[in-house]
Amino acid sequence: MLFLNQHRMRFLGVVLGILAIAGVTRTPSAANSISFEDDFEGCDYKKYSDVALNKIDQTIRHSGKCSSKIGGDGVKYGKLVASFNPGQTDLWFTAWVFFPASFQLPAPGGGMHLWRLMGSDYGTGSVMLDFNIPDRTNFVQLFHFPGNSGGQEAVKSTSFNPIAGDRKGRWQCWEVHSRLNQPGKSDGLVEFYADGAFVDSVSGNFRGNSTAPYTVVDVQSNIGGNDELWPTTSWWYIDDVTVSTARVGCLPDTGDKNPPSAPKGLQVTSP
Repeated sequence: MLFLNQHRMRFLGVVLGILAIAGVTRTPSAANSISFEDDFEGCDYKKYSDVALNKIDQTIRHSGKCSSKIGGDGVKYGKLVASFNPGQTDLWFTAWVFFPASFQLPAPGGGMHLWRLMGSDYGTGSVMLDFNIPDRTNFVQLFHFPGNSGGQEAVKSTSFNPIAGDRKGRWQCWEVHSRLNQPGKSDGLVEFYADGAFVDSVSGNFRGNSTAPYTVVDVQSNIGGNDELWPTTSWWYIDDVTVSTARVGCLPDTGDKNPPSAPKGLQVTSP
């Protein structure tokens, strides 16, 4: 009987190993719950409750057949808003972003708000992480706004220029980790990673004594640019977005979407 059980355990281990290899999607678990994700393979915006002037694109994409773009044609106002339940106080936003070789940042008066995590009221009364490029700068800023929570504004200008060097013309993996503080403490944290490497962080008392969580994500914003000041040929693209309670990392795009075939001829032999 022990010998048979050993064979069964080995067989189970092989089967689980095959399933692990074949899996191509991120599956929620007790340790990592996915609050929201979009690979834009529906080639539409059905996952969002509020959409502005973003556009589906089928020519530039990180994987699959579609991505989302915003910024060209003098457009200043983008918005891809989705809610998730239950609310979370510790989240990772992971996405692949692309700036074409011809991309230019907006002229003065046209800063970029790249994406946001917010409370249930995504107006000025809500706690909000604003991941942005401020007007008249070339660098990503980490900004946490307390809304009416009683917290304190936290701002950190990083040294990361998203279009410097070889960053144009290729897909970059960006990860932003945002953890709301415990009520009354200054242990809130925002961290930014690019292509797996740590860039910068900011900490503070983001929400005072409030217990308000994040419940809303704006996946691809662009609020703040002026119509006449945004370069008409400057689109930026986003794909393979995940909002999760633990880091999922930057999965490489191999171009091969077919899982490997399961090995044949598996047998269980009992005495």
